[in-house]
Amino acid sequence: MLGHLLGVARSRGTHFVITANRTDDGSAVYMRIDGSWAPRLREAWATASDAVRDAAVARARTQERVVCDPYSFKVVIGPEGPRATNVREQIRGVGPTSPLRRPDPALATRLSA
Repeated sequence: MLGHLLGVARSRGTHFVITANRTDDGSAVYMRIDGSWAPRLREAWATASDAVRDAAVARARTQERVVCDPYSFKVVIGPEGPRATNVREQIRGVGPTSPLRRPDPALATRLSA
């Protein structure tokens, strides 16, 4: 109630999606149900459970060679999959607002070793 009085925006989402950035190029990715990472939000796995969300974020934190800074955000489920409820995640879901650098092949080789 206090947030409403102060004009703080509140998310109306019903589910959570786990997101992170790829360590090789910084692009936004979304966790699939099998723990792999999808480049598009519509491919993301969503959960309504706080406990499952927390476990998924913990699992994502063990994948430091693939992704960094994982976190969850609220979504609503629509006919085409999850849809972000806040502007930040809507922008991330569309793609970068500045060009990403091309992946460094030498870095990819070091990471796979």
